[in-house]
Amino acid sequence: MICVFRACNVEQARTIFIMTVLLACAGIYLTANIRKFTIRHSVWLMPRPNPDARSDVTQEGAPQQTTGHTSRSNSNARSDVTQEGSSLRTDEDTLIPFFQKNGIKARKGVSAPNKAPLTEFERSLLSTSPLTDMTSAPDEIRSRVTLVAPRDQYRVGDRIQLRVDLYDGRGRIRTQGGDEVRMWLTAPSRNLTAVAAEVTDMRNGSYLGETTLQWAGVTRVRVSLTYPREFLRLVVKLRHTVHSGRWITATFKSGKGKKETTVCLTSQPVPGFKSTCNLTSKNAGIPWYCGRPTDPRLTCEHMAASSNLLYTPFSASPVEEELSRKMDREPFLRLIPTNITLVTVSGQGHTKEHQLPPCWSKPLRESWEGLAPRGWFQGGSWRPSTCSLPEMTRLYVQRCMRNTSMLLLGDSNMRHWWITITGLMNCSRVVNGKAWHAPRICESRRTNSSVHFAPHAMPFSVGHHSDLYNLPLPTALRRLEQRRNIVIVVHYYVHLSTEALHAYRDRVRAARQVIETYLDTHPKVKVKVIIRGPHVLYEGNRHHAMFGDTFGPVYIRMWKEEFRGLYDRVWFLNYWDMTIAAENMQCHPPESMILETVKVLFGYFCDKEMSH
Repeated sequence: MICVFRACNVEQARTIFIMTVLLACAGIYLTANIRKFTIRHSVWLMPRPNPDARSDVTQEGAPQQTTGHTSRSNSNARSDVTQEGSSLRTDEDTLIPFFQKNGIKARKGVSAPNKAPLTEFERSLLSTSPLTDMTSAPDEIRSRVTLVAPRDQYRVGDRIQLRVDLYDGRGRIRTQGGDEVRMWLTAPSRNLTAVAAEVTDMRNGSYLGETTLQWAGVTRVRVSLTYPREFLRLVVKLRHTVHSGRWITATFKSGKGKKETTVCLTSQPVPGFKSTCNLTSKNAGIPWYCGRPTDPRLTCEHMAASSNLLYTPFSASPVEEELSRKMDREPFLRLIPTNITLVTVSGQGHTKEHQLPPCWSKPLRESWEGLAPRGWFQGGSWRPSTCSLPEMTRLYVQRCMRNTSMLLLGDSNMRHWWITITGLMNCSRVVNGKAWHAPRICESRRTNSSVHFAPHAMPFSVGHHSDLYNLPLPTALRRLEQRRNIVIVVHYYVHLSTEALHAYRDRVRAARQVIETYLDTHPKVKVKVIIRGPHVLYEGNRHHAMFGDTFGPVYIRMWKEEFRGLYDRVWFLNYWDMTIAAENMQCHPPESMILETVKVLFGYFCDKEMSH
């Protein structure tokens, strides 16, 4: 110490001693926590592959030759966004012949340009360059997955991070983000034991996934390059050139036998028609426009039925068409090869399910703000991360439904919920329309309860020609019996995936207004409102450019943005990571998955008072 070489008084010596002790303690603290810091921040410390360096291996195993071209956007390539907005125009050369082939009297050059608004997501994608070379698209076979800060031993409850670096078809590192990358972990020897990861786009061609190890034993890593950015760009472009992935028609009939069919859209003007019928008021204030019949004896008031055409054809470059065909064929998961396998041992302090509080007791806000993993599958049974779910027995469902009116507003996935729930009830009266999308009602005198299924407002693809069954949310609520408990579930998804994103945003905003008003005007009734989020569907109908889950993450963000201020009054059931973990393929999940999603629903709304 300094006092060894020169005199110092007692006070100075005491100060020096205290400073020495504090520095020693700080050193001990940093040493103990340096590993935690490394694990959390090592993804930023790990060197990223040089975008100008060659890949060491080609698909055939030989060294890859370097080229002067990288996967950066070509600054000279065309962008579809101007300062004023979208520069895209309706593709009448494709649409009008398609309409005419289906007996619709549409004509070229008679309608003004349809300038539907762009969301920020659409604007961001359209400002990038379109794909002009398939080898510039990300290649799942060449891309790489890295375990961040690997350890010698893993315990149940540990958090892990995975980094994905995307490479293109020539083995060049990607330098932009915007791709749809999904990650999850599986136990290979068990019946559906899996957990999804929360994925962060680093915006530079790399993606960071983070999740929790949930079970003891072997764990394998699965990573899907689900949709390249260039494909998402194509989907957005088509929503503004052919407008709808599956056009809905309107048939106008008069009492004198006059009949004519036109097409409808969420914005105006409608391509091929000089004027439109504004049917927004009939669609609960949600924009809906149909071409006005060319026969002057038919007016907008003669609109009598709806149907829909087949999937819309589209015109794209040969490269974009090749990319679209790839998205529609197997393998749909498009897995990035990885041999990362972890062996996990039981951890101390990991909360068991029976120690978790019931889901209905959790703050509603948590359902909006939580990150993946929100839960995991254990032997096919869904286990939420922060709460516990009940067993879905017939007795439990009937107790929960006592003195309750439930509305399930949505599409055929909500109809499947209706079938599952009513199958566990004693329905004394059932109203079941002949058409699959007709409203349905189950009433139980024994429990003084009812469950209503109502198809949501337009756009709604009804298949073959049919009468109008759609019930906008305000109409469906007016038909709901007033009981002590009201449960309202709203689901907008696949029927809107065929439209531009502004159409989805309009419906979310309209739903917020209706729900907020209903909650404010029913203070004496126990009203519970649940928003059912979208789910993944890797295969779907094999028309991913026109229909599917490409916009699922955007829809989730829209619900969260538009419902700010209602987080403490409404639940949001996010099934995205649940269906990622299950590798769900179809638009309609299998029955076992439907039962698990319904179990989550009941676990949140059926509180202690209702279930006893």
